[in-house]
Amino acid sequence: MDKKHTERTAFITHCGLYEFLRLPFGLAGAPHTFQKVMEEMRQQLSRSFLVYLDDVILGSQTENEHLEDLKAFLNVMCEVGMKLRAEKCRWRCSEIRYLGFLISEKGVRMDDSDLKPILKLKKPENLAELRSLIGVFSYFIF
Repeated sequence: MDKKHTERTAFITHCGLYEFLRLPFGLAGAPHTFQKVMEEMRQQLSRSFLVYLDDVILGSQTENEHLEDLKAFLNVMCEVGMKLRAEKCRWRCSEIRYLGFLISEKGVRMDDSDLKPILKLKKPENLAELRSLIGVFSYFIF
């Protein structure tokens, strides 16, 4: 976070005055600001960089290309002062779960654990239930 904005995050406790040094996601505009920064980063990087809020994917055609993309991504992260949480990172995966879908070289599909509850849904008995069911299904259409 730019130093000129840290005072806007200040709060006082019995222990003193505190200011955030990094953008906390609890602020109303934080997700939008973060998404904007990530989109700017994406433009600097390769076509294989996808971002949705704080979920990022680097997908490459070859392992060498992936290592180059990863190096470029990490360099840009350092340049803008962003940090990654190691426990949330997955490296060099052949299949990942992203926004409720499984993505691999074979394509994109629903995770079986998400499919089971959908198969157990009861038949809609009125218009409201039908609309609700259509809403569930529309999430999985792309």
